[in-house]
Amino acid sequence: YYLFPLKPGYKLGDKPGLPTPDLMNSKLLQEAVRSILAFELDPSSALRVMNLSGYSNGRSRAPMRIDKFKRVLCDSYYYGIMVVKDWPEAMGLHQTLWTEDDGIKVKAIVLGKKTKYARKKRNPEFPLANLIGSLDCASNEKVSGFFKTNGKNNGWSAPKYRCRGCKREYNRDEIHSSLRELHSHIDLSRDRQKLLVAAFDQIWRKREIGQVNMLKKMATNIQKLNRKKDDYLATITDPAYSSIKDELLTKIKEIKREINLVEDNYHRIKNADQDLVDFTQFALEYLSNLKDRFWELEHEDQAWCEKMLFPDGFYIKTSGKIHTPSISPLLALPRATDIKKEPDIESDSLLVELRGIAPRSARLLTTVLQV
Repeated sequence: YYLFPLKPGYKLGDKPGLPTPDLMNSKLLQEAVRSILAFELDPSSALRVMNLSGYSNGRSRAPMRIDKFKRVLCDSYYYGIMVVKDWPEAMGLHQTLWTEDDGIKVKAIVLGKKTKYARKKRNPEFPLANLIGSLDCASNEKVSGFFKTNGKNNGWSAPKYRCRGCKREYNRDEIHSSLRELHSHIDLSRDRQKLLVAAFDQIWRKREIGQVNMLKKMATNIQKLNRKKDDYLATITDPAYSSIKDELLTKIKEIKREINLVEDNYHRIKNADQDLVDFTQFALEYLSNLKDRFWELEHEDQAWCEKMLFPDGFYIKTSGKIHTPSISPLLALPRATDIKKEPDIESDSLLVELRGIAPRSARLLTTVLQV
């Protein structure tokens, strides 16, 4: 938990010491980091576009300064590592705004340093290493993966997981087979899909309320930039300023680029309804395929995936089987006694009508979410 003043991009959460991302400001910070990492903008230009797009700094509602922006870009808190003076480093429980890899890269750009080689944390041969532990081990250590040999140098080896605490060894293939069996009890039924869509719609409408003022502010900034550009264009035709013509042209190009970026943000936010459709489509497909995609994910994403599927964690029993105290109520396969006959619907689609997007009487305009 973080019991200190809020960081830019965060707001007070439901639990003391556990802030949550501020929807608008956090998204603008993320877009600024992406533009820096893609070498589209330098930190100063990224900050200018972020402020013009509607970023507001706390209660003062003032734009962010470059010195504070650079401190944000170099702060490990934004990728999950809390550093407090005289305290040991700790992994925070808060939601991160970017990955550790992106945080290290953007810090190197800000400080003008070359990015050091980062040791890979994941061995594709042992995807559960550092992710799962032994149920009966008192140390709560995670397992590591290795190939066990017979010491005879004849090429024989067996893939194993070994608990770092109790040193107990488990057959890798049996562990993987047991986890796949556990995944088979996960399913996103149609009733749950409908509940999710309704929840997404409600949250999205609340989000739109906060976007109205931001759109007004962005429209005002676009007008200001256009007036500034027109002033430069008027100046460049004046013979008295012929000596600085090149500098004026450079300024005009910079302003045009800023206008394009702010306009892109404006139109993206304005088209929130289509974003809702796209996001809902993605969310349903993602959840439906989560158990199948687990083995393809990066280590950090696997950890989030299993936390979503098994809220209370999952462990290896002494027998070598995977055990979990509970499966997410949203995704648990219903018992046979709970299954009700569903009405006949088109086999290849779930027709969902999102409030404010499609007329209720027009079937052709109804939003179709493939499943």
